[in-house]
Amino acid sequence: MDEFTKNWLNDVGFKHLANKFEEEEINENNLLLLTESMLVSLIPKMGQRASMINELEKLKKSKEAIQFENKTPLTIESLLNMDIVIEEKDNFIKSILEQYQDGLFII
Repeated sequence: MDEFTKNWLNDVGFKHLANKFEEEEINENNLLLLTESMLVSLIPKMGQRASMINELEKLKKSKEAIQFENKTPLTIESLLNMDIVIEEKDNFIKSILEQYQDGLFII
């Protein structure tokens, strides 16, 4: 088990599973690949397993956000295709465009 996984387990309240994760050779890369059925053998108690699934989903979303920020150029098309969960999508896009010189021409 790598340091990332060890620290993550500790941060999300699953430090007690560190030995099991180490036995199963779970690291940062394959941590994100764990499925609910895989977690059944790792975490027999349903309540803890549900919490782990929730924490894994949060981790996946944060990793996806970081990858998006680092690899995806900001384009009008990418902005319009984003799933934005706010009521005023147009105002949100306008506020982003105002931050860029080229965006001012679009507004």
